[in-house]
Amino acid sequence: MELVQRTKLFKIIKFSYHLHMKNLYKNILFICTLLLFGCGKNSGSDKSELTFFKVESTDFSRYINEKSLPENPNTYEDITLYNDEYPIEITLYKDGRWFYDLANLDDGTGTWKYEGGKIKLFATRTLFDMYIDIEAREKNAKKVAIRFSDRFGEKVLMMQKRSLESTDPAPNNQKQ
Repeated sequence: MELVQRTKLFKIIKFSYHLHMKNLYKNILFICTLLLFGCGKNSGSDKSELTFFKVESTDFSRYINEKSLPENPNTYEDITLYNDEYPIEITLYKDGRWFYDLANLDDGTGTWKYEGGKIKLFATRTLFDMYIDIEAREKNAKKVAIRFSDRFGEKVLMMQKRSLESTDPAPNNQKQ
């Protein structure tokens, strides 16, 4: 009888051990899965895949109007960088000033300077100051992007060039 009880007790202990190990393996598998997907590359952000180049100031000359900021800037006639999705328009002038038009915030002016291989824009608004960098996406700055932070965090926007000589179509949301 004692042998039968020992055998039953041994079977219970053995079953309990296997059940415990099975749960342990499940927990380890769960933790590894969390680590694998939680620490993996964020596929929703393509900012990490962008490459920027530090270029000479002359490489940006194609984006600068060869005149001072006029009293009433015309983004259709002057060389303008734009992005329709955000939407934003930026027009640079040789006197170190720039004009911007943000469809959701209105328009305004600020100053710009070339520094460290990029153009740094600054403007003061009533509620906040604007800091925007224009950076080259190619070694010759034929493609550029702007980098800035808004209330949602860092943004990088690819910009298009529009001018009278350009074949780029005008954005649909332009003021006339």
